[in-house]
Amino acid sequence: MKSLSLLSTGSVCFALLACSTAAEPPHTNGGAGASPTAGAAPAGGGAPQGGGAPQGGAGPTAGSSSGGSAPVAGSSSGGEPALAGAGGAPTVGGASGGTAVGGATSAGSGGASAGAGVGGGAELDPASIVASFDGALLKYPCAPNSPANYDCANVNCVNNASTTTNTFMIKGTTGTTYDVTFRVRGIVEVINYKNGVRDAGTASILSNKDLFYRGGVALMAGETGIDYNQYSLTVSPAAAGDTAKGIYFLNSVDASQSPKVGPPTEHTSFPIDYTKTIPVPAGSTLTVKVYDSNCRSIQNCGTSPASNKCSAPVTLNLSPATPAAPSDFTQPYISGGYGQFLFFDVTKVAVHQ
Repeated sequence: MKSLSLLSTGSVCFALLACSTAAEPPHTNGGAGASPTAGAAPAGGGAPQGGGAPQGGAGPTAGSSSGGSAPVAGSSSGGEPALAGAGGAPTVGGASGGTAVGGATSAGSGGASAGAGVGGGAELDPASIVASFDGALLKYPCAPNSPANYDCANVNCVNNASTTTNTFMIKGTTGTTYDVTFRVRGIVEVINYKNGVRDAGTASILSNKDLFYRGGVALMAGETGIDYNQYSLTVSPAAAGDTAKGIYFLNSVDASQSPKVGPPTEHTSFPIDYTKTIPVPAGSTLTVKVYDSNCRSIQNCGTSPASNKCSAPVTLNLSPATPAAPSDFTQPYISGGYGQFLFFDVTKVAVHQ
C-alpha cells in the first residue's frame, strides 16, 4: 500500500514562528542514493550528504484538517545519517547538472483568493508583515534507516499517525487585511481534496504543476486515498469575505488522479512551483500543516520510480528568492531517505482593497 507521511522534523522554529509537532515510529531499511546539490542553485553530481535532523517537539496533534490556532512552541535537535547510493539527480526549474524531470513550471501566478479579490493597495516590506514565513524552508524527512523501495517511514508518529505543524504570526496594523503573494516550491506527494475549488481545475499533474486548492476539506478516515499526506495552509481568523474561509491545500490533484486510482500519482512524489495570493488579516496566524495517517512517506524518487527503485531523485532551483534558501540546504534532500520539503518566498505584500 502506498506510503505517506511527511513531517517536518519535529519542531521547526522561526522568528515569530512557533513550530512543528510530532512523535516517532520504528521502520525498515533500504534505499538508494543520489547526488546532493546546493540549496539555492541545485546541481547534479557529487557524493550524497546527510540532511536535516528529525526532532521532537511539542506534543503531536492528529487530525485530517488544519488548525488555525495560536503557534506552538518547540525546538529542534538531533542528527540524521547520510544515505549512500548512486544515480544522478536531474534538475527541475533551470538548475545545472542533469536532465530536467517533471518540470515544475510556475503556474497560477498571483492567483487571487476566491471571492475575496486582490486589491491594488500600497506595496509593503514583506518582513514587516509576514516575518519568517518569507524564506521558510520546511523539511519532512524519512526516519533513519527506513527507506524501502519508493517509500520510507515517517518521523514523530503517535498511534501510527503523524502531524507536523509550523505557525507564523502575521503583523501589521490592527483591523487591516493584507494580500500576501507567495511562491511555493518543493517536493511533495499528492492527494485529492473535496468541497472546494482547485485552481487548475481538472488539469493533469503531468501538464500543470499548480496544485493549489481553495476551501473545502481533506479526506476523512475510511475514504479512499486518506493514507497519502495532506499539506494544508490555513489563516486564522480568516479575512472577511474570503470564501475559502482561510483554508487552502498545497498538493491537490483532481479526483480522477487520486493516488489510489493508480498511475501517475500512486507511489510518486512531484516537484511543485506556483505563485498565489491570499488575504491575511493583521494579527492572524498562518499555519502550514502536514498530516499523515499511516506514518509512511513517498520518497523523492523521481516522477517514474520504475520497479520501485529510488534511483532518480529530482532537484529544484530555489533561486531567485529573497531571502535566499539556506546555503547549507543540499539537494536532493537526504535525511534518512529522500525526504520531501517546501520553500516559501513572499514576493509581494499589499493592503487588501
